[in-house]
Amino acid sequence: MRNIISKIKKSESVILDFDGVILNTSNLKNQIFIDLYETKYKVKIKKFILNNPGLNRFEIISYIEKNILKNSSSENIKDKVNAFANKSLELSKKLKLTEALFEFLKTLKVHNVKLFINSAADKNEILYLLNHNKISIFFLDI
Repeated sequence: MRNIISKIKKSESVILDFDGVILNTSNLKNQIFIDLYETKYKVKIKKFILNNPGLNRFEIISYIEKNILKNSSSENIKDKVNAFANKSLELSKKLKLTEALFEFLKTLKVHNVKLFINSAADKNEILYLLNHNKISIFFLDI
């Protein structure tokens, strides 16, 4: 960690991704996408998700519905997005931060490094999880 801190100048800004960096939700969210659908589609869905990192939930579910299931119902897409959001938040609350991450954030704060989050994840869910894990004080914006 000292090596990283020595390369960051005082008052410099750092942008971190949320999923997989602050909270290790990437695999969890991938599995939720897969579990939303019937078994016969899981291989195609998993392949799409793994080959297209960084897409938001609406983009992923829209693609799955329109291109894999051949269903263009906007109501079904909305229902799946909501189901995903509920399950994702429920399971993400159970994940724990590593002590190393907490120490890293504290060290950056001591050195007046401005921290931001950039993510395809929902901003309100990120805020909730930051508050839930008591680390929202480290970040200026999402």
